[in-house]
Amino acid sequence: MTVVESAPVAMILIDPRDEIALANRLAEAIFGYGAGEMTGRPAEILMPERVRDVYLRRRREMRDRRWRIRFPASDIDFQRTMPGSS
Repeated sequence: MTVVESAPVAMILIDPRDEIALANRLAEAIFGYGAGEMTGRPAEILMPERVRDVYLRRRREMRDRRWRIRFPASDIDFQRTMPGSS
């Protein structure tokens, strides 16, 4: 049993394709789905019909933006390097 599955709260994990990758039993019960029925379904099934269009529009807007982490120190290098490489 994973941490998500055994959590005392409802938890839902959404993958990069905006599909439900994992939902624990509490989340399934809250949304009225049986075991495993949420997995692979689009995340918008969780939104009430009246706000679904807003959710989809905002999701598209977020994808279109380029997110960058900004740090005050310009000399910080966060590039991943393999051990032993320079």
